[in-house]
Amino acid sequence: MIISIQIPFADSRRFLLDTNKLLVPGWPLPTPDSEFVRYFGIIRKQRSGSVSGWGSEGTICTANKAVQFGRNFTHIIRTPDSQLSLRSLFKKLYFDGHAVGKIELGVGSKKTTERGNNSYLLSEIFKKFLETQVHIKEYRGKQVETNILRMGKPLVSL
Repeated sequence: MIISIQIPFADSRRFLLDTNKLLVPGWPLPTPDSEFVRYFGIIRKQRSGSVSGWGSEGTICTANKAVQFGRNFTHIIRTPDSQLSLRSLFKKLYFDGHAVGKIELGVGSKKTTERGNNSYLLSEIFKKFLETQVHIKEYRGKQVETNILRMGKPLVSL
């Protein structure tokens, strides 16, 4: 099982004059394994490539430096009938080079023991996933502690 959350954002600086916006990375076609996004990570080619019709989404930026799970992320979700062990699968940033981007965070199950009502299990998994504490780096090394549900503004600010 994979759970993924996407936080879309828009960057209006392209439509303004004199924004001092950096020219690197060279979105929409940045150079993998060479360019990086400050406070996020290096640009990589996605192993799975891009989805047809979605432009150059096959090139992403790892966001491992921007988002860290909090200490209370035990990787285990328990319900009365089940137990699910989760691990971080990916943290990535994508930008189309014009104005639209997204930050995506995904976790997956290592091992599960299921008995009983699967809809209840899914409900609990999503609830606990969205309540998971994360640390978002801020400019100049500070950190914001929030949960996944509320991490949008700190991430976009970064």
